[in-house]
Amino acid sequence: MQLYPPLQEKQSFFKIQEFQGYIRYLFPITLYVNEKDIKNRFTINNPKIHDLEIDPLNSIAITLDRPRENEQINIIKLIINDDLSNDIALYIQKEDLEKLTNNAQLFTIVKEYLRDFLYEIKKINHKNQLMMMKEEEVLSIFNANKFLASKFLNIFKKEYQHLEQNRPDIINSWKYYQEFKKIF
Repeated sequence: MQLYPPLQEKQSFFKIQEFQGYIRYLFPITLYVNEKDIKNRFTINNPKIHDLEIDPLNSIAITLDRPRENEQINIIKLIINDDLSNDIALYIQKEDLEKLTNNAQLFTIVKEYLRDFLYEIKKINHKNQLMMMKEEEVLSIFNANKFLASKFLNIFKKEYQHLEQNRPDIINSWKYYQEFKKIF
């Protein structure tokens, strides 16, 4: 089997970091923005909303998704400009962005809502990351249980056999896998 580098136009896909939060399984999420939302806006401090009817045909759609090649415009940097903006995209059609920016009041409300929404995602993601087991903890468990470590080593050897034979440079670049192999 011959391995080839990705095509130049597809390389951006391989540079994307995987979003760590579990919310990634809910993507894409589409939010519908309508002028009715001005009088009926939801905020963290004002959670009471009176009209829950969503009108997708007469609304502007904004889709939260993983960053990817898309014909739509990613407006995440208009909303937030921190590390989360590398992991989540906010896609909108060009003509819908023009409609939204032409209505300053609605655009302000949408930006505030999305900023709050993304902040909550970031909080949940941070909490989940704190609870996740770290690489060093996994290595410690394997170090304490050689039988379990050997079972995993056999699995890894089988799964990585082709890669070990054809691209040992990749295997050698995996810091924690190298640490894992030192257990034996």
